[in-house]
Amino acid sequence: MEQPIYTDHKVTITPTLAVIDGTTYAIQTINSISVQKLPGGFGLMHFIMIALGVAAVLLSFGGFQSRDTGPAFVVLFIGIALIVPGARAAGRESGYSLTLATSSGDRQALISKDSAYLGTLRRYLEAAIASAREVKPAAALAADTKDCPRCAETIKAAAKACRFCGYEYDKEPATIDG
Repeated sequence: MEQPIYTDHKVTITPTLAVIDGTTYAIQTINSISVQKLPGGFGLMHFIMIALGVAAVLLSFGGFQSRDTGPAFVVLFIGIALIVPGARAAGRESGYSLTLATSSGDRQALISKDSAYLGTLRRYLEAAIASAREVKPAAALAADTKDCPRCAETIKAAAKACRFCGYEYDKEPATIDG
């Protein structure tokens, strides 16, 4: 395997591959990376759940005072069942997602509560992508070119004549005496 650019317990990034939370991505297939805040915390629905739960609990107290305990217990439990999830959501922190855009669509590659950590991963991934884009054209260019034996300029490998000095590959002998 290549020398990692970055590695930790969930992520390994090399110049050509990124393994994020067990999934492998080819660096060349990643078009963009973003860190997005996920929805969470206390919302309107949670407020309504708590309000209805409190109303049910208060209503159950009337049943206990009138000694009608059976229905009062049912209403009390319904109230508690509404209050608990609403209160849990109120205390929950929202998280962040490292999202990768590829030709096959966007994918949440990693979710964390630490936005700085995901920002660091984003910078390493962007550096790997930039490095891969710089190296690829140079390698492709080298494979598709040749140097002219007369003037030493680089020309296309399929060229029959040098565009700089006019050297013709088919007409002149391979050795040049000057």
